[in-house]
Amino acid sequence: MKHILITLLITIFTTSLFADGYKVGDKATDFNLLNVDGKMVSLKDYPNTKGFIVIFTCNHCPFSKAYEDRIIALDKEYKQKGYPVIAINPNDSIVAPSDSYSNMIDRAEEKANAKFPPGTFAENLTTKGIELFTLPIGTHLKVGSTLLEVTQIGKECHTRCNIYHQAGDCVMPKEGIFARVLEGGAVQAGDPLEVVTE
Repeated sequence: MKHILITLLITIFTTSLFADGYKVGDKATDFNLLNVDGKMVSLKDYPNTKGFIVIFTCNHCPFSKAYEDRIIALDKEYKQKGYPVIAINPNDSIVAPSDSYSNMIDRAEEKANAKFPPGTFAENLTTKGIELFTLPIGTHLKVGSTLLEVTQIGKECHTRCNIYHQAGDCVMPKEGIFARVLEGGAVQAGDPLEVVTE
């Protein structure tokens, strides 16, 4: 009985302590969470923002899934105004296994591939875990059994193609790279990409 009473008092105290939550104008407590790209994310990573749109979502809820495109559109519209979206999955993967970190990564890749299916840019390679646009021109890359050389970083978008209209922005000037084939070969999904040091 004593244990139940203590638990009840703690629950009442905790509930009353956090019942009001944040109010307009309150400063949010910072956090440090693992993003689907493998990097840690916190509010301090965005020093030039005016504020944030924080959305709690998850992988398995049909309503959350139905709102994913709206969340992406919201981020595209408000990030440029200084209010980026930060989506947080608050669920316990032991209770909801489909909300595990690995499933979050898979879901993010599904969404990316739905918008940009393989071949969208013709001879296109989509990568993760490396910021290719930071590599100097002349860098050699080993992909599958091929050897590539970076020849150009970015390309001006002139035509506002379908990719621009789907994404709301053109990634080519900022993130696209071009490479020439030094040694031909085969490349398939899942092949590692490595920078070759000479």
